[in-house]
Amino acid sequence: TRFFMTIPEACQLVIQAGAIGAGGDVLILDMGEPVRILDVAQRMIAMSGKDVEIIYTGLRPGEKLHEELVGTGELDERPLHPKISHTRATEQDPDKLDLQVWLARCEAEQGFNGAITDDESDDAGGIRVAS
Repeated sequence: TRFFMTIPEACQLVIQAGAIGAGGDVLILDMGEPVRILDVAQRMIAMSGKDVEIIYTGLRPGEKLHEELVGTGELDERPLHPKISHTRATEQDPDKLDLQVWLARCEAEQGFNGAITDDESDDAGGIRVAS
């Protein structure tokens, strides 16, 4: 499942964040209920009017089945606006970041991981639409 926001909602969040955010805050817009990617794909295919096969590819490294906006151990506080949560970011020491490790990880995550071609799971995280 994933959360979605419109461009006007994203713009409003940026404007509000500039007005109410403090250093180190992570501001999260309340986007309502999460949406299943399968449902989005099926609606888009139906709107296209074409017969398109959905191929389940599974999760790629680093992907999650369900998106989480507020992580474990983070507070979901809404002190100034009912639709904007505040939480604190974990501080990172730039001197401890390893660019080569990060680049290698990014490169590895771009690889193809095979495909599942039947309806083995409605909970498959990755969906590729075959044309």
